[in-house]
Amino acid sequence: MPARGFHRSAARAVGVSALATALMAGTVTSVASAAPQAPQPATSPFCAPATASVLVGHRVPLLDWTENLAYDDAGNLWVSRMASGAVERFDADGERTATVPVDMPGAVRRGPDGMMYVLAGNNPIGMIPDLRQGRILRFDPDVADPVAKEFARGFGMPNGLDFDADGNAYLADTAGSVVKVRPDGTVDTQWSSRAPKNFQLDRGVNVGGFDGLVVTDGAVYVSLIQSVSGRILRIPLDDPGGATVAADLTVAGIPLLPDDMAAAPDGTLYVATASGRLVHVDPASGEHCSVLSGQPMTAVSFMPGSDSDLAVSTELGDVLHVRLGEAG
Repeated sequence: MPARGFHRSAARAVGVSALATALMAGTVTSVASAAPQAPQPATSPFCAPATASVLVGHRVPLLDWTENLAYDDAGNLWVSRMASGAVERFDADGERTATVPVDMPGAVRRGPDGMMYVLAGNNPIGMIPDLRQGRILRFDPDVADPVAKEFARGFGMPNGLDFDADGNAYLADTAGSVVKVRPDGTVDTQWSSRAPKNFQLDRGVNVGGFDGLVVTDGAVYVSLIQSVSGRILRIPLDDPGGATVAADLTVAGIPLLPDDMAAAPDGTLYVATASGRLVHVDPASGEHCSVLSGQPMTAVSFMPGSDSDLAVSTELGDVLHVRLGEAG
């Protein structure tokens, strides 16, 4: 089995075991003040079906696992590949133009300074306290041969990443919590200590597995891939202790395994899931529906200049071009 497949399977095995324990004990609870709503019907404009084609094809199935992706200011696409330990740059024609070595890369994001930031050490071994080797690296996306340099360190299993308007980074650490990192690379321990942690059932964290993350509308939205209900939490930027449930993504009571996500201009979310569904979510109401089904998906990014075209990474290794359906 390829390295990343093993690591993802190991993480999910931990999650399944924890879910079973919680369910048998009857301890799984939710945040009552933010009860998620039922999925919208398939006929709703909110659920207009999307179409997909291959933007960048895989070379070796699973070994080319695409963990995450993002665009830089020049319109180049950057793709994290776990098994090969690299972040790759692709031009508008889908040609690979650069490779940046990164140990077990997680999310890759354009920072407010125009640099590209990537998480390193996205590995379940980092869930062991004494083996925390997760880092944030950054590099200049415009040079011919970028070199990633350390920006921050000390994380367990860093997976999701995004920035607020002030340049602060927010990191989803599967090993335990959501972490705020200041523009100078130091951790805001006061904010981070108040944010939700794994297994805080009274705060809506029904098990855990902090995974994908996006910052929008004054809040951090984070997915819990090991959740019994496919949960997405909302964490206010100005009140990290006031987390609420934004949505529970299930079909027939089965969690959809939400991974990373992107925010649309209208404030809704598009969530990639390991169950092979691209899910449209209204975080204001919790309503959601699947707009595309196919191979297991890992992350979503809107294409530059478009609010209807997405790049979606997959476990097989393809990067998909997803065109959203008409909402009218």
